[in-house]
Amino acid sequence: MRNRQKWKQRVQEEKENLEDYEVFESADYRTMLHSIAYEITAGTLKTVNLVKEPNEPYGGRCSSLRVLLNIANQVTMSFPTLALRSDSIVGILGHECGHWNLSDFELRKTYLDEMRQGRWMIQLPLPQDWTGQEQMMEIQEFLTGDHPAAKYIMTETAAFIQNMIEDVYIEEIMCRRYPGSIRRGILQNRMRNMERVPSMKVQLKEGYRKVSVMLNLMAQYSLTGTVNNWEMETDILLDLLEETKPVIDSGVRCKEPLGRLEAVNRLLLLIWELLKTEIEEMEKNIKQEEQPSEKNGNGQKESDGKDAVSSNTEQKVQEEWGKIKSELPDFLCSKEETGMNNTPSQLKGEQKEMEIKPIETKEQLLQCIEKIAESKAEKNYNAEILKELSQDLYGTEFNGDHQKVKMAVERKSQISQRDIMRYELLEPQIKQTVRKMNAVLLPAFCQQGERKEKQLFFGTSINMQMLYDPFHRFYQKREPARTLNAAVVVLMDLSASMWGRRLEKARCCCLCLYKFCISVGIPILVYGHHTNGEGRTLRKELVTFHSLAEFEPDRNDCYRIASIDVAGSNRDGAALIYAGEKLARRPERTKLLFCISDGRPNGALYCGEEAEADIRNIKKKLEAKGIIVMAAAIGDDKETIERIYQEGYLNISDLDTLTVILAREILKRIRR
Repeated sequence: MRNRQKWKQRVQEEKENLEDYEVFESADYRTMLHSIAYEITAGTLKTVNLVKEPNEPYGGRCSSLRVLLNIANQVTMSFPTLALRSDSIVGILGHECGHWNLSDFELRKTYLDEMRQGRWMIQLPLPQDWTGQEQMMEIQEFLTGDHPAAKYIMTETAAFIQNMIEDVYIEEIMCRRYPGSIRRGILQNRMRNMERVPSMKVQLKEGYRKVSVMLNLMAQYSLTGTVNNWEMETDILLDLLEETKPVIDSGVRCKEPLGRLEAVNRLLLLIWELLKTEIEEMEKNIKQEEQPSEKNGNGQKESDGKDAVSSNTEQKVQEEWGKIKSELPDFLCSKEETGMNNTPSQLKGEQKEMEIKPIETKEQLLQCIEKIAESKAEKNYNAEILKELSQDLYGTEFNGDHQKVKMAVERKSQISQRDIMRYELLEPQIKQTVRKMNAVLLPAFCQQGERKEKQLFFGTSINMQMLYDPFHRFYQKREPARTLNAAVVVLMDLSASMWGRRLEKARCCCLCLYKFCISVGIPILVYGHHTNGEGRTLRKELVTFHSLAEFEPDRNDCYRIASIDVAGSNRDGAALIYAGEKLARRPERTKLLFCISDGRPNGALYCGEEAEADIRNIKKKLEAKGIIVMAAAIGDDKETIERIYQEGYLNISDLDTLTVILAREILKRIRR
């Protein structure tokens, strides 16, 4: 049996060396995320896609069709442990599901489209003071007049502020509704995002634009309730921030989407002087760079000159905004997926306060990690075994034409759900047969107790009670207890002729032998063999040996046996030599080799009487090494098998008779 302590150590090493993507891209982890998304969206979100884009700033995106998670985003990857990174991803999922439940994508799109056209979709009440009224008229003039940068800058700034207000609104609700991993992930992502924004002094020192500094301060306050100004920097922007705080507070608490957009408009009005300065500076720089040609070389006005100037201006405006955008938190700069139809999600409208549902993913994550680590350990373990088996095959001496063909050994490391189901279908029949085998065969294999043989004529131990025996039988001999001392190899023909009912019987027979031997502590080796079907030349033929179970039991042995399939032909002589050599090296006194086949050998230049004579010769050599060779016949060619294996022939076409036949043959051959 596999050493339990060494196996645990191997699994632990795999855990320590796991890469993030191995966990986050696994089927179990995806299932966990889908389950969470399904639960917190009341079953309305059907699609959660995962991507790995480490160079992209976003952590997640939401549209009316799906939620997209970037599992390699910079914020998630900045956390030191796998558990924290998992919480970060769950937090991003909770955030995006909050948008799915609560955000109105269509309203946002309409609002920004109107802004691009120079119109405010939501009219604000006229401010009571003249300064506010003047600012509103000035904004309207800039949006409708000849100020190409105004529409773009106002639209992008409005989008940034709307993202800020909307994010805080939905995150507060999601944290309140779903304590546990979702709340923990949202808050740790929020704090990490804010940590990445420089302090106010650093921003001013590095030449950040005033409008960028102001937007950063607003974002910090909205998300954390404070700003990063530990150096106690003083600036007029802090006074302006105090004016925006009440508007931000009311906006992030407003349940109505229109009310949150109204807060966006109020904030735009409050920071208008900063935006105006930026717009005017931008337009000034653009005019200095632009020198459009009014006429062509013939003195005629160019028909496309105006379009060229307009296109160039738009490009310059985008470049200037790009400089501002680089100074802002990237997670607030863009929210929608391009190319998606951002219609309202299914849960829009009045939102009722839902029941609090704690969602904790720690246990699921640990189970996922354990399963992945075990799978990797199993794969590596089988790879090591396969390497040893290949070396063992290379060192086996084959005779005659067998040494002229190619040979390979294979071992299945990944067990599929289909393999498990195959075994589970056979398991009831196997258990029933093994119970019968235990009842009949166990007495033949069971441990013999210690016994004394008395009244012997010679020996080293004297029985004091028999000192005056007139026939001088006063010696005795102690026979120590004997333990089971046998090893079994099962060699299964997997040629194409075994297809159908024959293969099913072979599987059952093999599993019965395996389960019985394991139950009574007999080491058992199970192999299948076939060729590639190239029956013309020896050089083209490949004999494949399938390691289904080694002498050291493995938890997947039964699944490997149940998953066997057939192909090609059968070169039985080569298989007997290979399996016989492995069995001959065992220390056990009794060695049993069972061959399960449906007929005669058939390989490249290997058939007929010559092949039969070769098998008989190999059988004779194995028996000379103390190996008992028996052939279990399945199929119509029983006479051929009986002719080849002679006294080793077993007819097990009826699986119900397997118990009786094996009991008779084993009791006949095993030396007790």
